[in-house]
Amino acid sequence: MGLITGLGRLDTIYPDIIRRGFIVLISGPYGSGKSVLASTICYANAFKGEKCLYLSFNMDESKYFDIMARFNLDLKQLSTKGFLRYVKLPVMDSIDEFIEDITRLIDEFKPRIMVIDPLDSLLATSSGEQVRLLKLLSEIPRMIDGVVILVSSNREIIHGVEYLSDVILRIDYKVIGGYTTRSLRIEKARGTPLQIVSFPIIFRNGIEVHLPEIYKDIKTIHKPYRGATEFFRKYVEYVNAGEYILVAYPPHSRLPYWTLPFIEMTLVNDLRVLVISYRYSRMEQFNIMKWVMMYCCCPDEEMAEKVLNKHFIFESLNPYAYTLTDLVVEEQSLVEKYQPDMVTFHGVELLDPIILSDLPQYYRYLINQVYNFKRHGITTIKAMAMISKKRFLIESALADIVAQIIAPKRHWEPSILYIWRKGRRAQTLILDKAMTEKLRRDYILMCDRILKNI
Repeated sequence: MGLITGLGRLDTIYPDIIRRGFIVLISGPYGSGKSVLASTICYANAFKGEKCLYLSFNMDESKYFDIMARFNLDLKQLSTKGFLRYVKLPVMDSIDEFIEDITRLIDEFKPRIMVIDPLDSLLATSSGEQVRLLKLLSEIPRMIDGVVILVSSNREIIHGVEYLSDVILRIDYKVIGGYTTRSLRIEKARGTPLQIVSFPIIFRNGIEVHLPEIYKDIKTIHKPYRGATEFFRKYVEYVNAGEYILVAYPPHSRLPYWTLPFIEMTLVNDLRVLVISYRYSRMEQFNIMKWVMMYCCCPDEEMAEKVLNKHFIFESLNPYAYTLTDLVVEEQSLVEKYQPDMVTFHGVELLDPIILSDLPQYYRYLINQVYNFKRHGITTIKAMAMISKKRFLIESALADIVAQIIAPKRHWEPSILYIWRKGRRAQTLILDKAMTEKLRRDYILMCDRILKNI
């Protein structure tokens, strides 16, 4: 039975990064989450039946269990079941005392994983004692036929330990706009060819690594979604599963009618849609969509609510409660949770200051997200008010379909709908009163045909 990190995507990308006989060094600044990472590894392996011995010099057992419970790690339960033993050791006067305690605890508990946290307390000894300590540390993995995890905050005194270590994991963090963003960096992994070495992390169930699947090639699936109205057939024709659609409209004219073709596509093709809004709450989204359906599609309120509950999932995020990395992680988590056929991001113009402040990083995230969704056939819609032309050009460069509502120069003139899709010539539609009334009638007839069988 192999050992795991318990970090999700990291175990998928590097399934054998920690192995029996290995020394794993976890380093990072004070308060970065090193103990949580070590505990996450213990927790994941204890659930697989592997015993973990956690040795600490600075925290008693009850305090440790209480802190880790805040990260959803119920280590007290694992301790009760005999899969974890937590021992607070006193400050040692000599290495001999430590060797004696270690040997006794290993013989009694027979762990597969042993954590020493923090190692700094032991390394702050004379050079002669350090040599003996390093020799002991190199022998522990063989003694337990498992893995020893060393936790340290002081890079100045762990050079010898770095040399001994088979795997070095470092937690980095920085403060952006008053918020802390953390990443896990693999500095060394013996026997593992490394390609991706830095992973965004969040604290949820212990430490979790969230990274979209990254592929060297670009793949799509052929699964066309059709519509039922004349408008859809003429101006959209079809949407292939996994395509990226950009919808832009004037910031002072944010009418929700742009949702109608996507409601049509959802009903005709029986899709499951996740809507993530950066502007409206879940209730506001539901009520707005219900109003659109009742006015343009389904006048019956009960039926409109039934359709929304069946096909749509509404989530809302305050983008300024996250860093850019954490926001991407949260989006990915929601998509993985709900497994939708289509995901709509609404109000994305509110992200402009965040995105434009770190454009290279955002572009990297955007491209990988688009290609990842294409590969899995998840159609993406981004709806944005036209505030930043630069942002619009970046998004439209990747889009398969662009629909832009152009506001009139004079208030009595109609808006213009510009539609382009890859491989087709761009088309325009004048949204005067006659056209909007015709569209409304067509959508009411379409919905009546589809919904009468529900």
